[in-house]
Amino acid sequence: MMAVSEHISRTTCAICELRSSSVLCDACESETRGDFYLLLLTRFKDEGNDFFGLQARCIDIHDAFDHYPIPDIPVTSFDQSVHTVDERAKELLEEHTMISTEEMIPIEVAGDGDCLFHTLRTFYSAMTIDELRARCIDELCTHEQYYETINVEMNFDLVDDESVQDHVLRIINNQQYTGVLTFAALSTVIGQPIESIYPSLNSDDEYCEVLNTAFIPQSKELSSAEMALHIMWSGPEKEMDRIWRPNHFTPVLSVRQPSSVIKTTNH
Repeated sequence: MMAVSEHISRTTCAICELRSSSVLCDACESETRGDFYLLLLTRFKDEGNDFFGLQARCIDIHDAFDHYPIPDIPVTSFDQSVHTVDERAKELLEEHTMISTEEMIPIEVAGDGDCLFHTLRTFYSAMTIDELRARCIDELCTHEQYYETINVEMNFDLVDDESVQDHVLRIINNQQYTGVLTFAALSTVIGQPIESIYPSLNSDDEYCEVLNTAFIPQSKELSSAEMALHIMWSGPEKEMDRIWRPNHFTPVLSVRQPSSVIKTTNH
């Protein structure tokens, strides 16, 4: 595991590189949350073709990441004035998992290639896609060996044999498939366990065993009362004589009102 220095003697701002004796100059420190992480991600993209250059950039910028803290309380309950049920995902949840839609319901998010980040934003609306992407890249770069290890130990390489380095250099760009490594890193980023829900559409599908799991933040003591966030792998109708594979993620929220009043959308 790569160690991250806690105290670096600085002469420039970590983001804009103007002269500053602090991690951030006054201008960068005063940026809105959205603009702050957009600037930070832009600095990462300057090294977008070189993993080791990006890794060094992460170490340099790391102390700036918590300028805005992660929100303490995620949204985990369905609100009919805000959320729309994903009807396709609901069908998968009802027919191919052990979860009751009387208790949990999948919510529609944009299917633009960044659906896992959109899913996380359902739980943490104050965080932008740019922030989630930047924090995930920082986590994967600074703990590369940890994620390579769990990739093998948890059999994630059965699902995706991409290395951490290749994964990072791909997801630094928008609208790229994320998958298990991003899933695992995001759990640590937000400091919350994430329960992965993978529908059982295929006979003897090893993916079901591997991906129906809980992603736990590294180096964190979890209380017995701490509730996991729920994220479901979703996708198209299963075609005859073909193995079903997901192409979408959706958040799954708890339901507190009768299903008859829930707004739905077909797509």
